[in-house]
Amino acid sequence: PLCGSDPILVLDFSMRVLERHPSETIELFLSGGVPPDLVNSYLKQHSPQMQATYLEHMLSMNEHGITANLQNEL
Repeated sequence: PLCGSDPILVLDFSMRVLERHPSETIELFLSGGVPPDLVNSYLKQHSPQMQATYLEHMLSMNEHGITANLQNEL
C-alpha cells in the first residue's frame, strides 16, 4: 500500500480529504500505514483541532501502544 511506501505523499494529499471527511481520514491514519509520530506532526502543523482527535482515538485504541512523546502531546 502507498501508506507504507510513501507516507509523506499520503499526508501531502490528505488535507482536502481531512477537511471534507475528518472521521474517515483519522481512521486511515489510525490504520497503521503512516507512522504515528509523522501523523501527529502533520496534524499539529496543518489541523491542530484534528490532532487532539487523532491522539484521543489512538489512546483509546491502545493505551500502552502510544509513545511517551505522543502522550505528552495530549
